[in-house]
Amino acid sequence: MVSLVLIGFIFESAVLIIALIFLILVYRKYLVKKHNLILYLFFIFLNFTLAIFFSWFVKYINLFTNIEYLINDAVPDPGTIVSWFSLRVISFRFTFIFVIIALFVSYMLRVKLFDKEYNDLERISVFGFGIIVILLNLFLYEKGNILFDLIAFLFTAIHIAMVYIPFMLKTINAYREVDQPIFKKGFLALSVMAFFFVMILFFQFLDRLTIFLGGEGYSVFYFAGWISGLIGFIAAYFGYIKPKTK
Repeated sequence: MVSLVLIGFIFESAVLIIALIFLILVYRKYLVKKHNLILYLFFIFLNFTLAIFFSWFVKYINLFTNIEYLINDAVPDPGTIVSWFSLRVISFRFTFIFVIIALFVSYMLRVKLFDKEYNDLERISVFGFGIIVILLNLFLYEKGNILFDLIAFLFTAIHIAMVYIPFMLKTINAYREVDQPIFKKGFLALSVMAFFFVMILFFQFLDRLTIFLGGEGYSVFYFAGWISGLIGFIAAYFGYIKPKTK
C-alpha cells in the first residue's frame, strides 16, 4: 500500500515544479518590463515557493533518510544546534516563516499600489505581529507536541488574514472604480490571488486540526491548501503580470 507520506511527496513535487515554472516566468517578465510591482510579486512568489520547498523537504526526510530523532517522536532530541534547526524544519516551522516573509512583501506591494505611503500604526501592527509569529514558530516548540504546532499554525493563519483581507478589499474597490478592462482584470486577479493565499493557511490549519483530533493528516484540506496556492500564482500571473502592468 502506498503511504500517505509518499502521496504527499509526489503531490508536493508537482506543486513545487509548477511554482518554480511560474517563478521563472515572473522573473523573465520583470527583466523585460523592469517594473517594481512585478519585482514585488516575484519576491512574494519566491517566498511562497521556498515555503513549498521546505514542506516538500519534510516528506523527503521522512521517506529517504534514517535520522531517527527526526522521523520517530520516541527518540529524544540530541540537543545540538543542527537538531534544533532540523526539528523545526520537520515540524513545518520554516515553511511558515517563509509565508510570513511573503506577507511582509505583500503588504509593501499593497502600499505601493494603493496608499503610496505607510500608515505607521498599520506598519507596526503588520511587521510587529509578523515578527512575533516568527518567534512563536521558532521557540514555541516541543518535540511531538501537536498543540504547539497547532498554535503556530493558527497565529500564522491570523497574520495571513491580517495582510490579505485588506489587500482584497483594496483590489476589489479598485476593480469597481476603474473602467479600463485591462486594469479591471488586473485588480480582479490580485484579489483572487489574495483570497487563495489566505485559503492556503486556512486549509492547512484544518488539516493540522484533524491530526490534533487523532487523524493521520493528508486530509482533503491538505491538498486543497497547496492547490489554493497554485491558483493564486496562476491568477496573478495571467491576470496581472502577463497582460500588462499598471
